[in-house]
Amino acid sequence: MIPLKDLIKLITMALEIFSRARRQPQKPAPVKRSQGSSPARSHKAAPSTNCCDRVAPVKGGLARRFFRTILAVVQIFILYQAALRLLRRYLKFPAPAFIGRFLDSGYRRRMQPPALLIERSGAQKGMTILEIGCGSGAYTPWFARAVGETGRVYALDIQPGMLKQIRRKLEQPENQDIQNLQVTAGSAYELPFENESLDMVYMVTVFQEIPDKARTLKEVRRVLKRRGVLAISEFLPDPDYPWVTTTVRMGKEGGFRVDDVNGNLWNYTVRFKKG
Repeated sequence: MIPLKDLIKLITMALEIFSRARRQPQKPAPVKRSQGSSPARSHKAAPSTNCCDRVAPVKGGLARRFFRTILAVVQIFILYQAALRLLRRYLKFPAPAFIGRFLDSGYRRRMQPPALLIERSGAQKGMTILEIGCGSGAYTPWFARAVGETGRVYALDIQPGMLKQIRRKLEQPENQDIQNLQVTAGSAYELPFENESLDMVYMVTVFQEIPDKARTLKEVRRVLKRRGVLAISEFLPDPDYPWVTTTVRMGKEGGFRVDDVNGNLWNYTVRFKKG
């Protein structure tokens, strides 16, 4: 989680930039005087016959409106994120089931593509994988296809409403090819799996929602095989988004070693291995 003082500083700097940009006066374009023109006639400007001269003010106005719109959108986004992050700093709870349809959207997958998450996490054919906090199944079917018929994916969530949504999704015609996915109700504190039975555990924008992270990591270590993988992916618009250094530190404190860090500020995946 971003420290509160850094978050307030970031918001203050952004608002100052926006206010300065809006107050900046527009400089009038200099009037060019042709050589040889007499002072007496200089005030009588000939009407322009150049079409570009007539279009330029219109383009300038459109550019200014576009710039102001972008600034307004960014400002709203920052204020929205600030309010959510302040709330989530003191209240920890899973994403409510009623936003499942928004989490499972094509727009989100364009910003955080399933193929990219699969590549970064290292999911391969034949693996037995657990997704903690599957929600409405935004990425689960893609991971199930990635491990193939010889692999298996368990989709775990603590909320009955979310499990109901992912089951409905798996009943859709486009997902009838998936036969290696099992939806499971359970808690990250008590995973319903045998010791050293899984090749991979992955979480997508879920880890920071869990209040007791140390207990969760201890359970993940228990169910992972000796060199099993823990993949944690984060996404900047998520109100619980942590810096990558925070995710790395928490994983190390939980007894894992960093295998790879991939991505950027917008979205990233840290892949750990069981030590």
